[in-house]
Amino acid sequence: MKTETFERTISSYNQLSKIGKDLDFGKNEKYLNKIIKPQFYAVKLRPEILGTLDGVKVNENLQPINKNGETIRNLYVIGNDAGGIFPLDYCLKLNGASVGFAVFSGRHAATHAFKNH
Repeated sequence: MKTETFERTISSYNQLSKIGKDLDFGKNEKYLNKIIKPQFYAVKLRPEILGTLDGVKVNENLQPINKNGETIRNLYVIGNDAGGIFPLDYCLKLNGASVGFAVFSGRHAATHAFKNH
């Protein structure tokens, strides 16, 4: 981030803090605290998907099931694309659970494919 952009951003944020209303992002006013004391640090963040709550219906071997309830052979659905793994919610206390399932499901599908095709 350019120094000028950073300084302008901090100045704007401090003005919003002074009036007690975040007009840019709607941050709760109780969390609007003026930024005054250096040193300042920044972290570049980006949104990520932790897991999905839906996906393709699969059988125990991660093969997709069609609308008639029949297995689609020679095709596998793994990781977040496989439905039913997190049917109601994704527990944020289990960060990485979907990554673990991605590894397991990939291995399981590959093993099944190797043994059966």
